Amino acid sequence: MDTLIVFSAIKTLLICVLGTVFLAFGAQRGFSYFNFKGRMNRLQFTLCFFSACIILGLLTSLVEAAYQAVEILPGYWAIQIGAFLAHIILFPFFLVPLIGRFRDFDLFAVPAFIIAAFIMYTANYNFLPSTEVLVYGLLFILILVLLVIPGSHLPNKYGRPSLWPYKTEKNPFKGKPGPKYNR
Repeated sequence: MDTLIVFSAIKTLLICVLGTVFLAFGAQRGFSYFNFKGRMNRLQFTLCFFSACIILGLLTSLVEAAYQAVEILPGYWAIQIGAFLAHIILFPFFLVPLIGRFRDFDLFAVPAFIIAAFIMYTANYNFLPSTEVLVYGLLFILILVLLVIPGSHLPNKYGRPSLWPYKTEKNPFKGKPGPKYNR
């Protein structure tokens, strides 16, 4: 077995474990994004997930540019550690939308964790060009399924359907005379 595959798998496992600890720490501190107890509709998932993908793409480009500029071994390890810490921070930004979307389908969140871990693995391991299209195609199909299939419209064990960005408050003018206009 290739040592790079094993190293990337161990690195991904550490990123997932430490990223989950970071997620729990953020939820404990009351950060609203790290609250993964509810559901997420398709628009919320699209905004959150693709913003995380853009950040991951920028991070990957930055790391590759830094690798091209590094000339000494301590610089290489500094880039490795910086990228590792950035992936730990970025992992919850993939996990939370996936959990919310799976809960919108009234499903358990384990597949969301597996997909987020696979995304982190693809960010850490450079595939052969012949298999790269297959791996990214598989990820594209999985995310496309999550984007296309609507969630349940009824309350489930994870809560009521998320209605954001629609107005959720009651009509403030109900039962009151309407505003007077100058006519």
